[in-house]
Amino acid sequence: MAFMIQADDFARVERMLNQMPADLKAKVAQRALGRVRGMMKTQIARHASQRTKAAQHLFKGQMTVGFANDAEELQVRTRWLTRYKQTAGKAGRLQAMMKRAGRHHGAFVQTMKSGHVGVFMRTSDKRLPIRELYGVNIAEHINRNLDEYAELVIEIADKYVVPRLLHEMERAISIK
Repeated sequence: MAFMIQADDFARVERMLNQMPADLKAKVAQRALGRVRGMMKTQIARHASQRTKAAQHLFKGQMTVGFANDAEELQVRTRWLTRYKQTAGKAGRLQAMMKRAGRHHGAFVQTMKSGHVGVFMRTSDKRLPIRELYGVNIAEHINRNLDEYAELVIEIADKYVVPRLLHEMERAISIK
């Protein structure tokens, strides 16, 4: 799948770029790509949420989507979700998830002195040390299913880049 631009759209973009001062060209491209980046972040978060069964609000705020190497590569960064946050702090849901996972026998929910609540597990037979259990990392999920998300990104770029670029050009010309 490749990114396609219609010939008439390309000619229209070229005509508008020729009319525009050099300093405005960079601003227009930056605004258009910024808006498309926001759309990509929303769509990627929605798709990843459906695939991983994790609520969007848990990771979308800490998710960054950026373009690297002159827009040839999409970077997505997120933190690991704690098991407690992934189950929205509901004890029944947490216990069910732990049962399904199977490998977390003996895990427990603990509130620390700092107020942090998490799912922990002892690393030995002794009382301490303990470690916190984590769930899904959306960036890792995307890396494992790269083809699926690449198609999604190309579809969004195909659908929105040129119209956003044209919109920002028209806006810049009308303000000028």
